[in-house]
Amino acid sequence: MSTYKLYYFNGRGRAEATRLLFTVAGQKFEDIRYEREEWPAHKSEMPLGQVPVLEVDGVKLAQSMAIARFLAKRFGLYGKDELQQARVDAVIDTAVDLMLKFAPVPKGYDPALNCLFNRDATDDKLDEINIPALVLHGADDRMFPAQDAKEWSSKLPKLWKFEIVERGVHQLSLTEPGDEVVAQLIPQFIKETL
Repeated sequence: MSTYKLYYFNGRGRAEATRLLFTVAGQKFEDIRYEREEWPAHKSEMPLGQVPVLEVDGVKLAQSMAIARFLAKRFGLYGKDELQQARVDAVIDTAVDLMLKFAPVPKGYDPALNCLFNRDATDDKLDEINIPALVLHGADDRMFPAQDAKEWSSKLPKLWKFEIVERGVHQLSLTEPGDEVVAQLIPQFIKETL
């Protein structure tokens, strides 16, 4: 049996998809979280000098979406054939696009990076996303009000479900209040839409 170690900062961010995959698959893993002040001492130990990193039986893998795809394949969550796998890739790539759209751009970044992060067309293209969507929204999200999230989600033609997770915040987790709702809905969504 393989052993898994996930290295990331003490937060959700780019490691949360990996944590969700472990939880949905019922697979144990070691969740190693660095405080910001600890990170410089460990940076040289990581491929590319960044996190998240997944260590599988002593081999370190970098890049959050590469890690997610690897685990999804390993745990049988990546689709049964190439067409289903392409649909999973489309969901992943759309999620990355949306994350980049709403991620704050630090001051001083060059204009090219600002163009990448601030894609004005994303909101106008929601009605063209023709894949099933599950939208989980934290009731206590102060960055994006629930009513706005519901309105935004209603533009998705194949919205499977919009669920407000009580006590959830901006980034939902399976290690905080509301976990049981998230843990039930994700496998149900995968089963009914793939």
